[in-house]
Amino acid sequence: MWLDKDLSESDKILYKNIFHQITGAEFIDILNEKFVPFLESLNFKGSKNNFYKHNSPWIYTVNIFKDKYGGECALNVGVHLDFIENTIDKLPIPSKFSVSDCIIDKSIMMDNDNPWYLFGKNSIEGHETVDIMIEMFKKKGIPFLSKFENYPIPFSDIEYNDILKPKNKFIQYEITKDKLDWVHFHIFLAKVNFNIGNTDLALKILEKAKNDEYYAKRFEKYGMSPLLERIGKLIKNAR
Repeated sequence: MWLDKDLSESDKILYKNIFHQITGAEFIDILNEKFVPFLESLNFKGSKNNFYKHNSPWIYTVNIFKDKYGGECALNVGVHLDFIENTIDKLPIPSKFSVSDCIIDKSIMMDNDNPWYLFGKNSIEGHETVDIMIEMFKKKGIPFLSKFENYPIPFSDIEYNDILKPKNKFIQYEITKDKLDWVHFHIFLAKVNFNIGNTDLALKILEKAKNDEYYAKRFEKYGMSPLLERIGKLIKNAR
C-alpha cells in the first residue's frame, strides 16, 4: 500500500476514484459484523466510530477515523484517567469520551507503518481489511493498552528533570519529548501527583507551567494565556 504522505491531495482523490472503494456505509456494515463483536469480546462498549472501556481509574478508547476523501480509515486508541479533565477542562464521561479527549493516544498502524486501512473494492476485500485491523489490534493495540493497568505507572515514573529536559524516555507509552513539554500534560501530571500525595512535585510542575504560560510566545503579549487562571487555582487550592 502507498503511504498517505507519498500522495498529493489530487493523487488521493484520483486513486480513490480509480480504484472504486466500497462506500463508508458498506464498510460500516462489515465493521459491525466483525470488528464490533471483537471489541465487545474485550469488554469495550460503543458503536459506529467510537468505543470505550472503563476500568477505574483508567478510561480506554478506540476510534475508527474515516478519511475525508473516503475509501480508507485509521485505527486509533487513547488512554485517560476518569478523575482528570481533558484539555478543555471537561471531566470525563467514559461513554462520551473519545481518543481526542485522551492525554495518551496512538495510531495502530499496519506492519508497513501505513496508518490507513483501505475499505476495499468489494465486500471480500472489505472483510480482508477488517481482518487486518483485528490482527493489528491484537498485535499492537492490546499490548499498548495493557501498559496502562497499574496506576499510577507510568506517570509516577516521570520526574521533574524529565520535564525540564524532555527526552523520548517514555516513548513506549507514547509520551514523547514534545508531550513532556506540553502545558496540558503538565497540568495532567500535576493532578496525578496531587492524587498520589506528591504535593511538592505537583506544585513544582505547576509553577513551571505557570511561568512558561506567562511568557508563551504564541500570544501577542505576556500573561495572555487563558490557562494561567486554571493553573493559578490549582496552586491556590493546594496551599
